[in-house]
Amino acid sequence: NSSILSWAAATGAPTGYKLNVGTTPGGTSVLNNFDVSNVLSYNLGALLAGTTYYVTVIPYNPNG
Repeated sequence: NSSILSWAAATGAPTGYKLNVGTTPGGTSVLNNFDVSNVLSYNLGALLAGTTYYVTVIPYNPNG
């Protein structure tokens, strides 16, 4: 099984996105500022059943 994240494009012309994924709100135990470049989805692979995961998608551009 795989878990695919997808999100809508951010406003402000981002050049890429970073992901934080963890088992607590704002957590980074699975991914920490992981750069997925300029895509709108990412395959996390197999995650543990019955576990709640929290995801933060951070858009960025050359200005920050």
